[in-house]
Amino acid sequence: NEVVRIFWQKGAIDFNSSYVSLNGTISLEWLPSTVTCVNFGEHERLEGTIDVSKLPKALVRLDDCRCCLQGEIALENLVEPIESVFLDGNFFIGSLNLEHLPKTLKKLDVDANRFSGCVNLTMLPESLNTLSIQWNGLSGELDLTMLPSQLDTLRIGYNEFHGELDFSELPKSLQTFWLEETDLQGTIFLDEEKFGFECG
Repeated sequence: NEVVRIFWQKGAIDFNSSYVSLNGTISLEWLPSTVTCVNFGEHERLEGTIDVSKLPKALVRLDDCRCCLQGEIALENLVEPIESVFLDGNFFIGSLNLEHLPKTLKKLDVDANRFSGCVNLTMLPESLNTLSIQWNGLSGELDLTMLPSQLDTLRIGYNEFHGELDFSELPKSLQTFWLEETDLQGTIFLDEEKFGFECG
């Protein structure tokens, strides 16, 4: 039998009515090559780094949110058929390269880490419907004129972005758009037939 799913989120496994909390260091490079889904989320004492180039080639979903993972991570090394990546609430540092993400990626959440520097949102995969990069140390100006046409959720708030934004090319699919606590400026002209989104 092949191992295709590893699910060990905190609180999901109950032995003798007590939660099992993982601690120590985890190395994902030794996962079976057949694994399509990995979830080690919400283990605050679980440390380690992630070498994206050594993840299983069959991986579709990676959920290691709210752990104590750290170091730099090269998201540009993600490969198809990956669809969902949830790494929010960790301690990843360095730049956030979103220019060469796989065409299959639909959801990316890296909220509440320590990423810094500028970020390019003009080369996101057309498949992407959720992008959340809040609560980091990202900075610089943003270009929102070439977002994926299927994007319905965009969260960029609580960063150090600045400058004037052109909102004229926001995708019609956009439902949630959070940009609070930044120095971004601009005017959004809402067409009720075109937009109906929540903006924060």
